[in-house]
Amino acid sequence: FSFALVIIGNCYFPLFFFQAIEKMKVIATLSILSKFLCTVWLFTMVKDSGDVFNAAYFYGLNALLPSIFSFVYIYSRKLVSFELAPLSQVRTSLKRGSAIFISQISISFYTTFNVILLGFFYPPAVVGYFSAAERMRAAVQSCFVPIQQVVFPRINKEIKNFKHRFKIYTILYLSLAFLVSLFIFFFGQQLAIMYLGKEFTVSGHIFKEMSLLVFIVCVAVCFGNWGLITLGYASFLTKLYVCFSLLHLCYAVPLVYFYSYDGLIWSVILTEFLITICI
Repeated sequence: FSFALVIIGNCYFPLFFFQAIEKMKVIATLSILSKFLCTVWLFTMVKDSGDVFNAAYFYGLNALLPSIFSFVYIYSRKLVSFELAPLSQVRTSLKRGSAIFISQISISFYTTFNVILLGFFYPPAVVGYFSAAERMRAAVQSCFVPIQQVVFPRINKEIKNFKHRFKIYTILYLSLAFLVSLFIFFFGQQLAIMYLGKEFTVSGHIFKEMSLLVFIVCVAVCFGNWGLITLGYASFLTKLYVCFSLLHLCYAVPLVYFYSYDGLIWSVILTEFLITICI
């Protein structure tokens, strides 16, 4: 049930609308409010291991509440009016958005496949170490998402001045990404041990190795999402991700088999690097 709430919440979350009207502060406020309420309810209602279903429920509610609050805000401010769209318009919108959708599926495929592959060759403990480090890497990467969401519609809006704006945003964004990656490389192991505990020293080593991945993904966002998609090359980007997702399977298997989590990390870095070079 909780996963159903997560799916519904993510599907109906009108992020695209607030991006279009450039009111990301509203989204941030509603998301923070939802997380605050769910955290309070979580600590109030979850007392021991017997309350696991309550914990799962609040996890799902945390994804659903922002969508509910967003629709209340939109309709109370009368920002939109309900209107049935012609079937031809729906078909056109789906066709235009399919490229980005497929590219995201390709990314999810080879990132999810990595954990399955590691679990096939190695015991659960190794998978646990890798998953813990990957969660920390994903948490760091998610800090860049608000910047991506704010910049993307702005670059599209200022298409006439694209080169100048793209250059400024890219330099600032990649400078920040480089500093964060550098910080993870030098202090990532200590941070992982501090956050996860001394028994996760291996996760700290993995997290440190992932420092380069943070920067490469940010480069791909700049030249892929902000560049190619804005200039109308979304279909090329999709083909790129699909091809390299399939190619990833070819070298990831032997690398993981012979080098465990180190091989997995470098196979992901290699895939992202090749995609970025092609972009």
